[in-house]
Amino acid sequence: MKEKIEKIIEKKSFEFALKFIELYKKLLSKNESVLSKQLLKSGTSIGANVAVASADRTKKDFITKNKQETKNWLNLLSQSKLVNIKTTINLIWTKLLKS
Repeated sequence: MKEKIEKIIEKKSFEFALKFIELYKKLLSKNESVLSKQLLKSGTSIGANVAVASADRTKKDFITKNKQETKNWLNLLSQSKLVNIKTTINLIWTKLLKS
């Protein structure tokens, strides 16, 4: 039951963040950048926090937590169409392999 509730919360917070991204795009089209950025941060951080909180809390799961949060952000970027996600992932891997 707990897992089902956590999945619902993850889904709802993700959908909530997508709505904030749409609002952000509209505000940017009206040349409003300061408030729109703050609004975007607050509206999208909820899903990332939920993703991290739903992970186990042991030291061994540190990497898993970070992967979950990163996955949340990449999913938001992909579904909001703010960037071409394939290009973005390729850039990330290229930089990681060079370092």
